[in-house]
Amino acid sequence: MRRYAAAIARRVRPLLRGRPQTEPPSSAATIDLRTPHVVRDPFPYYEALRQEGSVLFLPRHDYWIVLGHEAVRSAFARPEHFSNAPYRDVDAVLLAADPPEQTAMRRTVARLFSPADSARLEETAERLANGLVKPELDVVADYGLPISRGVTADLLGLDRADAAEIVAAEARSYGAPDPLADFVGSLDSMAHRTAMFGTLMATGMPVGSARSLIRLMWLAGTTTTQRVIARAILRLIEGERDQQALRADPALVRPFVEEVLRLHPPEHMVPRLTRADVALDGVTIPAGADVRLCVSAANRDPAQFDQPDRLMLDRGSTRHFAFGAGAHACIGAQIGRATANIAVATLLRRSTVLRSLHPLDEIRYFATETALSPESLWVGLGHG
Repeated sequence: MRRYAAAIARRVRPLLRGRPQTEPPSSAATIDLRTPHVVRDPFPYYEALRQEGSVLFLPRHDYWIVLGHEAVRSAFARPEHFSNAPYRDVDAVLLAADPPEQTAMRRTVARLFSPADSARLEETAERLANGLVKPELDVVADYGLPISRGVTADLLGLDRADAAEIVAAEARSYGAPDPLADFVGSLDSMAHRTAMFGTLMATGMPVGSARSLIRLMWLAGTTTTQRVIARAILRLIEGERDQQALRADPALVRPFVEEVLRLHPPEHMVPRLTRADVALDGVTIPAGADVRLCVSAANRDPAQFDQPDRLMLDRGSTRHFAFGAGAHACIGAQIGRATANIAVATLLRRSTVLRSLHPLDEIRYFATETALSPESLWVGLGHG
């Protein structure tokens, strides 16, 4: 999914260099979150909007945005009011389903994430990470993507040839009029080759549902994890003190990755659809409304986090929403976290310094209204 909005990104990329040239607007009535300089650094604009309220209607987008930590938490906790239906084109079986139907399906899928399975996947991540390390590499194409794809392929029970075929199908889809639909069709046609397909069918699940779940696992497992890995390595390059601290105490890798997740979640916003008129933080949102839970804003809410824009290794336990919350919390979050931790720890262990091979202001980003992630990040692994 990382490149499916590539056509939009290519149009705005020339405008994305440098710092914003205007001050963040304070009016929900005028802001356009698709403006190039906002896309490149949306966080001050979220904070400016929060000054008006934690629940706002943005007329230029024709949707409601929820910015406050407590308001986002409340919405996640009420799937009966804030439905996941907008995700039905990706997966209608688990992701876009709502309780009570979703609850039974989630229990079935959760059995695929046993402690033994998680341990095996961590071993896969460790093996892949160590095998990919070289003196210079693109953290996205040469490291984050291969690791996330390899772990997801192991989760699904795909052999190397079939996994390679899926990767090739994804590359071909970039030139299609509707890249996501094209790639989804390819994934569905190959779903029966996975071991997970047979496992799901053995539970009595319909063929279409099994295909949908496998599609979801691939799309979410590969995209989310590689974004976290790329962001974490970029943050290490930007923060020399953090890099030194993690080298001195490898136990700090976990809190570091959690702070990266809080500050830079894989998706800025997640969509919801209101089933009825619903009150949220004193504001009534009408039935049938398009609502975006802005997890990036909630994760930097000063009412919840001290010095919210700072990465603090000693922050302790935080209730961030990088992997959602409530009934629709990411079912693979534990594996995603573990994979990112392993990827970061391996690069640190196999080098004495990580440095960018290009000026940081020249980094190319996949930049949209809902995501901001490096498309390429060339890193040198120093020794001695």
